Amino acid sequence: MATKTWKRWFETCRTSHSKCRGLENRARPFIPERLIEILCTETMESSRWRLVSSRHLGYVSYVTLSHCWGSSDHLKLLKSNLDYLQSQEGNPPTTLPKTYQHAFIVALALGFRFIWVDSLCIIQDDDRDWREQSSVMGMIYKHGQCNLAATWAHDGKDGCFSYREPEVVKPPLVELTSAGDKLTRNHVIVDSLVYHNDLHHAPLNTRGWVVQERYMARRQLSFCKQQVYWECEELLASEQFPCGIPGTLTNLTHVNQWALPGVKPSLNFKEESSLRDAWTALVEQYSRCQLTRSSDKVIALAGLAGEFRSSLGDIYLAGMWKTDLIRQICWSVDEDSQGSQNRTLPNGQQTLMM
Repeated sequence: MATKTWKRWFETCRTSHSKCRGLENRARPFIPERLIEILCTETMESSRWRLVSSRHLGYVSYVTLSHCWGSSDHLKLLKSNLDYLQSQEGNPPTTLPKTYQHAFIVALALGFRFIWVDSLCIIQDDDRDWREQSSVMGMIYKHGQCNLAATWAHDGKDGCFSYREPEVVKPPLVELTSAGDKLTRNHVIVDSLVYHNDLHHAPLNTRGWVVQERYMARRQLSFCKQQVYWECEELLASEQFPCGIPGTLTNLTHVNQWALPGVKPSLNFKEESSLRDAWTALVEQYSRCQLTRSSDKVIALAGLAGEFRSSLGDIYLAGMWKTDLIRQICWSVDEDSQGSQNRTLPNGQQTLMM
């Protein structure tokens, strides 16, 4: 594992990136209601974990996890096991799917003992708790120090780490001499679509909730099939290009320019028109994503809507803005799209209107 590279990205961002530090300085202190504490030992195999209440912690730094639940029946927080998961002795990592175990390893490598995982920090069979926690989901990812994304994994059994082709992580060098040029130059041979396919169209990035998680997080480590990527306000990098991916590979005409630009998408636009265009692009991307529950359609975007509202000063209307309503209701459906004829909207108006 290239943990040194990941740690260097994180430390450089935390100490040297003025834009990223500015976001951190402007953020009000926030901590989720529950976190997972990794009880450290000399080896991960002998370490343990437990669920903790933030009321007993005070303010601590934490990381978050984005992952596909998949169809596997893995451990979840329920009303019946709440006390058990909070036991002082902790629980062995083998009680968790591989994705969670790998995320714990990365968290410790980055220097963090606390991590937020949706399935373990939200009581899954308690509707009230789910409503309360989902309403602050954007805040949870915004205030985490780094989001760990199991981007390639379809299921918790897959894990974060995958076998990678060596020539992708370390591409071959070829000496070429141009016609009429006596100088021989080294050229790197790379697949120009690897970033599009490996990151943008990965299983995780087809999930609706993940759009908010990815863009609200100030930093993200994406564990993809071919390599690991770093995203923050000032740098988009990979193990192949640890100092920054060349713009010619990221600014491809067939890639949504807001969804995958040269650096992590920013909400800090100086012009209102740019912010509104960004929202339109985001909704278009979000509409292509999948949700397990169609009733989450509005809720899963509420955190991002709150960020836009603070900049626009507009009234939010279930995915659209009052000032721009006429233009935004002029939408169309892809020919191959199939939607449910029966839709259930969430109770209350908080996520529908702001």
